[in-house]
Amino acid sequence: MKTTKQTIRQYLSIVVVVLISIIMSNCQAEEEQTQEQDTATTLIYKEQITAFLGTLKLGGDKSQNAKIDALLQVLESASISTVDLKSTEKLIIVNTSSLKGLETNNAVRLIFVQYQNKIFKSNIVTFNNTVAPTNYDALLQAIFDRKANKLNYTGTIKFHNPYQVGFLELNYQQGELLWQGAIRNKTMPKANQKSSGCTDWYWVTTWSDGHQTSRYLYTTCDGGGWECQAYRMSGTQCGGGGGGGDDTSTSVPQYPSNPTDTELFTYIDHKGRIITERYNAKTKSWDFFSTSLSEVVVYNNYEEYYFLIIQWPKNQQKVVKDGIVYTYDAGSASWGGEIEGDFEDKIDDSELDDCTKEIMDKINQDTNNDIVKILEKFGTSEYNVKLQMGPTALNNYAETKVISKNNYSITVSNNSFSDATKLYRATGLLHEMVHAYMLSIVDDYKIYPTNAPFNGFPELFKLYVQKTGSGNTLAAQHEDMANKYVNAIASALEKYHLGNTSGPVSLADKQVFADLAWSGLDGTEIFNKKYPKGSEERKRITNRLVAETIGIYSSNAIGKPCN
Repeated sequence: MKTTKQTIRQYLSIVVVVLISIIMSNCQAEEEQTQEQDTATTLIYKEQITAFLGTLKLGGDKSQNAKIDALLQVLESASISTVDLKSTEKLIIVNTSSLKGLETNNAVRLIFVQYQNKIFKSNIVTFNNTVAPTNYDALLQAIFDRKANKLNYTGTIKFHNPYQVGFLELNYQQGELLWQGAIRNKTMPKANQKSSGCTDWYWVTTWSDGHQTSRYLYTTCDGGGWECQAYRMSGTQCGGGGGGGDDTSTSVPQYPSNPTDTELFTYIDHKGRIITERYNAKTKSWDFFSTSLSEVVVYNNYEEYYFLIIQWPKNQQKVVKDGIVYTYDAGSASWGGEIEGDFEDKIDDSELDDCTKEIMDKINQDTNNDIVKILEKFGTSEYNVKLQMGPTALNNYAETKVISKNNYSITVSNNSFSDATKLYRATGLLHEMVHAYMLSIVDDYKIYPTNAPFNGFPELFKLYVQKTGSGNTLAAQHEDMANKYVNAIASALEKYHLGNTSGPVSLADKQVFADLAWSGLDGTEIFNKKYPKGSEERKRITNRLVAETIGIYSSNAIGKPCN
């Protein structure tokens, strides 16, 4: 009996050993298979990164290409990890202990943003820690995902382009942003040279209490034999030099198949903005819904987003630009933008008389892009315009003045023009709103001296880039108005006068609206040049102006009286 039991025990022992051996063998095989998969994935990422960095060398100079070669050398032995961002992108992180030229930092990471298996953006990120983070990957993910809590990180994080040129520096104290530094420029025209001018570059630090400090970096100049420093900014092309770390080509997102009405889809575009679009089943199209911009996006494209970095933002502060209302969230230190209507309701027209207020209300319903752009800007907490009745200079229907920074008043005559038609009054209001908008452009320049706010306003730019700022500002405004807003005013007048009437508009009617738009510039240099004294066109404009001014006493007026 004992022999039988011993035999059974021996047999079971052998079976257990065999099973354990099989299990261990399977585990080892699975582990080896996983390692092989990880190695294969790493090789794929390294191949993609190598190809992306190779494109940066195509137009680079000797010093730039040397920096790229340093990255390629680090890539050979570095480990790679990935994190999925909250949108549809993946962050590829190359872990390296140091990089030549950046050895003084506690940690260095090379980051690459991938969308649909294509890398479109890269940066070098350095960390100088007061307290080292437990996980660098999670910290980077928190920054790119605009998370409110940056893992309670304390220290300084700096973003560089692939050529090791820093463009953004963020200092955190227990996860809260204390100060941020960034490259900014100031363009000055060069006297007696054919070049378009030189650009002074500064490193500007903005502190949480709002004050700023700056230090000069260098100057770049266009043409004239001046050296063009293409490496100054990530994504900036200069002459034939190589660009920075951005692939500026636009790729179409791969939208979901068979979407349902109002379905949302989120992705990161080539500039690093998180974009959310909403499906419209009726039009079978994806419409813009919202966007989110981190500090990295704003400062990497600061010439585009100058309106978001002119001062230290306050929580829930709103800024409107190009039809989008950007709201600052202090917790995540990021701007969120979405389309919003009814901006005109925030324009103070409470002190206008009933007739003028009615006209202004109808103007606010305009959908002309240029006019809407003006109304939107004055619908923010930073810019305000107040319309009121009051005395004006002789022969002036309305006047626009600066009350204080970002605050403007339009005074409409209360002692003359009582017989003028509503169409004439609408012309005057539109003309003055454009003046107020141009004054806001000047205020933008005073706060942040670069030519970015003056895009489309060359005469104002010529005047205000001068250190003294002296000159005929009204003449500059009128010339830019003639070049940019006459057609917009004419279109707005057409919609105002015809209301919701559909159908074709006669050429004669269109000429009336165009003539009224030009009438506001009567006597200016550009008006005199376009319509010389004695010309039939000038006579026609003058006759239209007189007809709408005297209103009920003119048989030629097409506008209606107020009473």
